[in-house]
Amino acid sequence: EAFVKGLNRILEVWRTEQYHEEKSPYSFKRKDCYFSDTLSRDGKGALVKSGTGLTWSGFRPSDDACVYGYLIPSNMFATVVLGYAETIAKEILKDEKLEKEAASLKEEIHTAIENLAIIDNEYYGRVYAYETDGFGQYLLMDDANVPSLIALPYLGDVKVNDTIYQNTRKFVWSEDNPYFFKGNAGEGIGGPHVGYNYIWPMSIIMKAMT
Repeated sequence: EAFVKGLNRILEVWRTEQYHEEKSPYSFKRKDCYFSDTLSRDGKGALVKSGTGLTWSGFRPSDDACVYGYLIPSNMFATVVLGYAETIAKEILKDEKLEKEAASLKEEIHTAIENLAIIDNEYYGRVYAYETDGFGQYLLMDDANVPSLIALPYLGDVKVNDTIYQNTRKFVWSEDNPYFFKGNAGEGIGGPHVGYNYIWPMSIIMKAMT
């Protein structure tokens, strides 16, 4: 009973955050801090287009504030989790309503990713954006924390031989990714949380596991 209640609450939150501007009660403000430790616009974060199918995030897994509120690796991971929820609802809970709701939300997010998160890049071909706002603005980068773009096959959203993933992988493991760093002792992806010229072992682990 507690599990079902929790799962329904997760679906409710993700549904609400598809319309963050109009429906979400969430805001976050912190005083006297770096800009990446709080949200702009009185705690609401940068404006995003509602009703795209994507679900909003205020912060990345690294705890840094999102530049654009639709964090693509997290949305892609959400489709995987919703697939688990759909299966559990069908095979264990025998809850047809919950099964349909999970399946519907999974399809909405997946379709939105296909339509809004794949960018034609001059050098790498079609790649996944790290964040987008739904209005056409997007951010090309990757952060070491998981969910991340390089970790997508590990998370289960794409196959490792997927062309768009491979293009994205080449981009994020290059100096065109603003948070890829390379030196005499090693190379890898870091993130704004620890600043420039620091790599996080998590990115190297994800590269190895994919």
